[in-house]
Amino acid sequence: MIVGKIKPRINFVLSWLLLLSMASLLSFVFFFSIHQQNQKLRESFRESAIETIGSFISTIRDSLFFDDLNSIKIAVGNLNLNPNVLSASVLSKEGDVLVSLNQNGETTYPILESSSHTDDVSSIRSLTLLTGQDRLEMLSPVDLPDGSIVGYVKLNLSLELLNKALKDSTKSLLLIFLIAGILAFGFLYWLGNVFSRSLANLGEISERIGKGESAIKIGTSPIFEFSTLLHGMKQMATNIEFHKSELRKAKEYTDHVVASVSEAILVVNGQGRVEFANARSVGITGFTPNELLEMKFPTLITQEDGAPILWEGDEINEMEAICVNKSGEKIPVLLNRRIMQIQGLYVFSLKDQRDSRLVTELRRTQFELIQSSKMAALGEMAGGVAHEINNPLGVIMMRANQIARLLQLENADLEQAQKFLQAIEKTGIRIKDIVAGLQSFARTGKDDIFLSTSVARIVKDTLVLCSEKFFHNGIDLKVAMVPEDVEIKCNHTQISQVLLNLLSNAFFAVKESPGKDKWVELQYLDQGENIRLMVVDCGEGIPEKVAEKIFQPFYTTKPVGQGTGLGLSISKGIVEAHGGSLYLDKQNKNTAFGVILPKELRSRQPNAN
Repeated sequence: MIVGKIKPRINFVLSWLLLLSMASLLSFVFFFSIHQQNQKLRESFRESAIETIGSFISTIRDSLFFDDLNSIKIAVGNLNLNPNVLSASVLSKEGDVLVSLNQNGETTYPILESSSHTDDVSSIRSLTLLTGQDRLEMLSPVDLPDGSIVGYVKLNLSLELLNKALKDSTKSLLLIFLIAGILAFGFLYWLGNVFSRSLANLGEISERIGKGESAIKIGTSPIFEFSTLLHGMKQMATNIEFHKSELRKAKEYTDHVVASVSEAILVVNGQGRVEFANARSVGITGFTPNELLEMKFPTLITQEDGAPILWEGDEINEMEAICVNKSGEKIPVLLNRRIMQIQGLYVFSLKDQRDSRLVTELRRTQFELIQSSKMAALGEMAGGVAHEINNPLGVIMMRANQIARLLQLENADLEQAQKFLQAIEKTGIRIKDIVAGLQSFARTGKDDIFLSTSVARIVKDTLVLCSEKFFHNGIDLKVAMVPEDVEIKCNHTQISQVLLNLLSNAFFAVKESPGKDKWVELQYLDQGENIRLMVVDCGEGIPEKVAEKIFQPFYTTKPVGQGTGLGLSISKGIVEAHGGSLYLDKQNKNTAFGVILPKELRSRQPNAN
């Protein structure tokens, strides 16, 4: 165990760190205390010396003024009582020694014994102290109240007692700090062991908690903070055990719920890889759970025509798809997609449709709804289509009459007749295209498969059915240029139905709106792997409350009898079945619906380089 290996090292290092720190601190305090104590003793001795010489000067001042040598001698002799005084001298103002006290305690009159000598004291105006190795020499003038100097006093004081006091003080402090150091070292050694044991205990507990253990026996510590921390860790371990128990219960509950669901559930990450599969997924696909977790979603689920389904995008509701199982069998499934916002995952549910008795009825109802929506759209466009055919028919009849009259002439202009016939042929082709567009749109398309189809062709066929109605109602229909070589894999009739429905809704909305500048625009944008068709009109958008319901079946804003409420919901289902999306562009300042469809990507030739 890591903590067990490092525990002795923690004890040793921590204990010695504390001991060295305390030794350094005690040394500093010791030398600082000695310095302060010695400073105080020296200062006290100096003050005592100054007081001594001051008292002596006060005693002899009058005697010196009156040259009373006997009084001066008595005063000098009294200095012999002070153990610190080694010698003393009283000088005249000229510097002659009048009375002196030698180291033997004898008082003499040098001035009377012709042994006097003169000191140069002319520069002395205040107390002067000279400190030697074993003595302190003081020289001070004796002045009167008016400031005049009548003489001088010289004292030599012994430093023996001071030095002895300094030594005794140092010894006492050393003894005190020695005892204090021993006690401090013992206390710190004990404290270091307590700290190291507590830290090692905390480390061991943390390591065990980190490994997931929760039933841990936690002791106490004599240090309050460590004891509190240990108690907190004990509480944390208890809480972890409680939450682990709750998580186990929640996981068991969730596992039971997921296992009991009759639908296959696949959780797919942002890269399309399966991260979770329930037991039903194993039953439908035939793959083991480990095999599923190594697969990507597009290899499992495709559209009915084999086209891939993107795992990313908006939510999908009950989309018919194909699940290819391990044996290669294509299983019809009903696909739903939801988004886990927190983790960025996609949850797919697959409902096996092989044994569903509702599949046939659902498809039949869906087919009838699509056909009903088509017929409703054709009914709305009937007037425009009739006018679109009547005009060419009128041209044909007029040209036929012109040819008849021309042939009655003796010298008939056959070249002119040929031009009339060409006009009739061109007009007939136009009528043929209109009728073909009507037939293509009105046909059921039930058995149609997805084919690569030109987007420009889809747009053109759709505009044949509705452009005339826009023109006759004074609505400017703007159509973007669509490249002829851009193709999508689709059911031509169904995508045309989606565009016609969006254009019809825009026509109805613009027709009823006030104002003279009325327009509808069909925009095209190449987005690389996708194409986007936008139907935008001059309206100012759709209210939020309406926008929330606009794709719901049977919801319509048209008056009663003028709309089924199925157009947008069916269109959305068609687009999603093609692997795309139909949406309301709320960011556009006008009313705008967008259709995004995957482009048919043609294989590219390898680069010659």
